[in-house]
Amino acid sequence: MQDPVEPIPRESNPFRVDEAGSSKPTEAVNVRQPRLSIIHLFAWTAASAVYLAVLRLMFSLRPHQPTTFVMASMVVMAPLQAVFLTGFLLFGYRWSRGWAFAREPGEWILVANGANVALTLVNYLHSVVTLAGWMGRLPLDRFAAVIPVTAQVVLYAVASKRLDSRPLWNRVFRVLCAIEALKLIWDLMPRLPFFSLPGRRSVLHFLTLVPPPAFLYASEVIVGLVIGYAAVVDIRSSQRRPWTHWVGVIAGVAKGLLMIAGLVWALYRK
Repeated sequence: MQDPVEPIPRESNPFRVDEAGSSKPTEAVNVRQPRLSIIHLFAWTAASAVYLAVLRLMFSLRPHQPTTFVMASMVVMAPLQAVFLTGFLLFGYRWSRGWAFAREPGEWILVANGANVALTLVNYLHSVVTLAGWMGRLPLDRFAAVIPVTAQVVLYAVASKRLDSRPLWNRVFRVLCAIEALKLIWDLMPRLPFFSLPGRRSVLHFLTLVPPPAFLYASEVIVGLVIGYAAVVDIRSSQRRPWTHWVGVIAGVAKGLLMIAGLVWALYRK
């Protein structure tokens, strides 16, 4: 009789860190990396199509159509957002199968941004349902937009703990976490009654005075520059990393570059 096949050991909690604040992978975790295949390209193509389809449906139901600049920006960003979404689903699938969760810095970039994209799509679908009259607005609808950024802040914070044995990327993810936290505060403040009171002033109130596009573009540009700097240091030190890491890094840098292009286009049109 053949011996029974043992199940693949599973990383029970990808967000767990020990008391010292570090995460030490055990030998029980299957750390094999996926090979790039045509299936990944199909998944990316499908994610792009779904993202664009949801956007088109949502905008078709709105009484006021977005400007050409907004539409062009979203169409250009769709393939990149699909990369993040595909990475998020890939690592979720891998963990559900008992394989290693995200372990490389670029993989955490995919997971964090992918969670943001996935939750944003949920918000878009909720907008479609609401605009179509199939469901009324919920009491907490005004806070729905901050949930994706909150998830990204949490995942960047977890990544900084999980990568504490790599000082450079540990600092990078702390910076990314701080930038996303500022975006969260900036987005959350106008939604709170506390800041709508006449004469109310706060140390952070100046964030609400910054035009939304400028704040968004500037923050994403800084994120792209920080990720790019860390990637250059990795390359110069001959660090060997899997392709999933480099996909996340390139996507993070590309997002910053696209924001620079969008900012230049917006200024030129004025």
